[in-house]
Amino acid sequence: IIPLAVKDLSTLIRSKIGVYTPEPASAEEFPPGSLELIIIPGLAFSSCGERLGRGGGYYDRFLTSISSRIYKVAVAFDLQICSFIPIEPHDSSVHSIITESRIHTREQGIKPTSGH
Repeated sequence: IIPLAVKDLSTLIRSKIGVYTPEPASAEEFPPGSLELIIIPGLAFSSCGERLGRGGGYYDRFLTSISSRIYKVAVAFDLQICSFIPIEPHDSSVHSIITESRIHTREQGIKPTSGH
């Protein structure tokens, strides 16, 4: 993963998996040391901020290469909050999860929503 600066949303292109990303050839690289917050995707998240990705390890490798001071946030639906996620030793977790009903933080003890 290479952080790229986005100055105009109309310059985003659709990737192979359907995610809009900056055009690498025309985007300016953003120094990872300048990051203060990262929005992390995931398929599901545990009650303590662990994340289940797509299995490629791209975010886990990137997150271990940058400062641990950078705040990691996930944006998800309530149904993506689970009481248990299978994790590996190299998996990275997030500090907060923002869902449609609330903001969950590790400091508050991220809790699963009812029925999940």
